[in-house]
Amino acid sequence: MSPAPEHRHRRKAQPNYLLRRSVACLMLVALIAIIAVVVLNLFKNSPVAPVAIKATSTTSTSTTTTFPPPSSIAIAHWPLGLAAAFSAPSAGVIGTNYHGNALSIASLTKMMTAIIVEHRLPLGVSGDGPSWTVTPQDLTTTAELAHINGITIPVTSGERLSERLLLEGLLVHSANNYAMMLSELCHMSVHGFVNAMNQEAQTLRMTQTTYVDPSGISPANRSTPADQVLVAQELESYPLLAKIVTMTSVQVPGVGREPSYTPLVGTHGVIGVKSGTLAAAGASDALAINPIIHGVATPIYVAVLHVTGYPNITIAGNVALEIAHEVAHYLDHS
Repeated sequence: MSPAPEHRHRRKAQPNYLLRRSVACLMLVALIAIIAVVVLNLFKNSPVAPVAIKATSTTSTSTTTTFPPPSSIAIAHWPLGLAAAFSAPSAGVIGTNYHGNALSIASLTKMMTAIIVEHRLPLGVSGDGPSWTVTPQDLTTTAELAHINGITIPVTSGERLSERLLLEGLLVHSANNYAMMLSELCHMSVHGFVNAMNQEAQTLRMTQTTYVDPSGISPANRSTPADQVLVAQELESYPLLAKIVTMTSVQVPGVGREPSYTPLVGTHGVIGVKSGTLAAAGASDALAINPIIHGVATPIYVAVLHVTGYPNITIAGNVALEIAHEVAHYLDHS
């Protein structure tokens, strides 16, 4: 008869065992839920767009970025091996796939050149502004730039070129000799002009940008796509400059019509802004579109740097446009 009490004891203890087991399961589920929330928050607040990137020639150990904390947009088709960034400031979204060292930017440099000219010689949408009289030194500079395959517009000694025309030739046809004459028109030495460019870059929080000349002819003009998005936005805030970069060509008296070197301007909704190419830097493009999203004009800016292969400027423009349209699609469906 002795087994009976033992049996009764086991049956009485069983409910307590089940209760402890249930509590343990609930605690495990709660712990898993807490871990999931923490992981999702970390993923959401990560400083890199939530997408796998394989950037071969553009990766580095540096993680510096000029962007504020990124948005939740996940670009599905970042260009492999290319440095890119986007911004839709009115919608509060930004992103980049590049966190490496500054890259050569070629004639994207001219966006900052135009901004400094507007600081020194403000010009409204109408009017031509002051004029520069071409000097013999300007002829020499033009010849030197052309000798190293820099884009120039022919000039003659004594010719008078207005501020507006110089800005149009600078931004539309990317004339390097016009960049140099604009710095002279501002009554600044090249050194002083470049200092003003770098100071403005600091003001715009372009922390990875260095300018060494107004034209971008030197590969030592360096920046990142995130910084170039910032300067493109700033350029578009000046009505005259925003108007100029929509032009597909510029009419130069005594020379004729010079085409824009910025791809896709005037097509696919592209409203500018600037391209650049150097043998040492590949091609770069800063592009803007202004789609109507939820009934509101929503400017979107994209910069793509260091594109190699032929035709590199066209590739840079197409890649930038693809990113811009993807951002627009996201905003339109959010």
